[in-house]
Amino acid sequence: RRRLHRQVAEWHEQRYAPGLPPGGLSLESPLAPYYSQLAHHWREAEVPERERIYAGLAGEQVAKKFANESAVRFFSRALDLTPETDLDARYRLLTGREATLDILSDRPAQQHDLELLQTIAQASHDPAWQAAVCLRQARLADLTGEYAQAMQAAQTAARLAESCNNDPLGARALHQWGRLLWKQGQPEQSRMVLEQALELAQRAGSSLDIGRCYDGIATSYREQVNFPAALNYYGRAQDAYQTAGYRQGEISILVNMGAIQDESGQYVAARQAYQRALALSQAIGWRAVEAYCLGNLGSNAFDLGDYTAARAWHEQALAVNRNTGSRYAEALNLDTLGLVFIFQHNYSTALQYARQALAIQEHLNDLRGQGYTCNHLGLAYAGLGENGLAHQHFDQALAIRREQGNNPLTLDDLAGLARLALSAGDNATALVHVDDILASAERGVDGTEFPAWVYLTCWQVLRAAGETERAQQVLEAGQTLVLERAGQIADIELRQSFLQQVPFNRDLLAAESAAPA
Repeated sequence: RRRLHRQVAEWHEQRYAPGLPPGGLSLESPLAPYYSQLAHHWREAEVPERERIYAGLAGEQVAKKFANESAVRFFSRALDLTPETDLDARYRLLTGREATLDILSDRPAQQHDLELLQTIAQASHDPAWQAAVCLRQARLADLTGEYAQAMQAAQTAARLAESCNNDPLGARALHQWGRLLWKQGQPEQSRMVLEQALELAQRAGSSLDIGRCYDGIATSYREQVNFPAALNYYGRAQDAYQTAGYRQGEISILVNMGAIQDESGQYVAARQAYQRALALSQAIGWRAVEAYCLGNLGSNAFDLGDYTAARAWHEQALAVNRNTGSRYAEALNLDTLGLVFIFQHNYSTALQYARQALAIQEHLNDLRGQGYTCNHLGLAYAGLGENGLAHQHFDQALAIRREQGNNPLTLDDLAGLARLALSAGDNATALVHVDDILASAERGVDGTEFPAWVYLTCWQVLRAAGETERAQQVLEAGQTLVLERAGQIADIELRQSFLQQVPFNRDLLAAESAAPA
């Protein structure tokens, strides 16, 4: 049997790669379609030095096809057969396995491989290897929400890459650094670092790194509700990803474009983008983005007034994120589930979810997330009639968002404070908040979480203050916004749900009968 397996393996080598030593093979070789078979035949022939070569090549090959479990098995077998002293081979195999474990979101195994890689990189005294390992450590720490650790690793990677004049590595390190700044609520600083990364990526001529930088810059513009600039950069990123053949990048662009469509009221187009991204992420086993798509579909259902579906989507996403250790995304799911319960008037349960979300966000120093959750805590406490605690949380959300510059989400916080003042009979304070809202709303309400609620609040305060003309103007502007967004929903049932099931939309449209003639 051993002789037969050896003969079969040798026949393939002589037929498809005559005269070429196994160490000189690549994924483009005519022998490539038979790598997994050759790994099997050399294993059965009991020739470990040949088996390990083909097992490693087979691992690289199936990883490119996103056959992730098979890739891990091949890489692991090749590593078992590779001497500890062969640093080059072990480094290559471990980087392949670690990248595959990242897609599978197997964080403990991924951390183990990173520790092995760090040992090899230190033993090699190669700053490029050391920078690459630091960059991988930064990515894992980012995914698990250890932002301080991630930032330190990204900055170390950037210094090491600069020390050896490695522009591609430098671009990736600065890109990771910029992403972390965005996640911590610093979009302008993020963009500055990402533009430095883009310069290095362009100098290196790396389409993949250029795409990632464009992607990051687009997201920083999206965070500041500059949708035209964001769409421009997302388009550039998509082109670069297609040139590089980077499927994960193309999926992330779909998700981000869907987010812009959601925030500008194009709900059906956003849902279609998320569904496409979900199918693609599931096809390649990319669990972290699968969960993100599930959560976005939940938020989209929420915007359309389907709170049962919103809860189901976010519960699915929460389970995946807890399983993969994605703390940032877990907090997003918890916060939105809390919001679902607010809209179903179950304020006590809403508080439980929101407090869990806020605890994670405070641990991560996720200021952007804290702004949302504090606002939602304000809504929950107001629903329970605990106006003092509601005021405290609306104030906290407002302070966080004002630190981030011209953030349209401040309108939601000011509307919350205006409602509390109105309910306390303090019309003068409520009117001050409304004046602030309307001054900001002149720039538009895109990026505001609940624009219909903001307009409804302004109308109620202005009417109570006797400013009937301004009240009517605000009412008409709000109704126009709701009807325009509804007009973009071709599906009749979805459009009716948006108009009748979302309470702010329903109440704003019904307010016409109470408006002054």
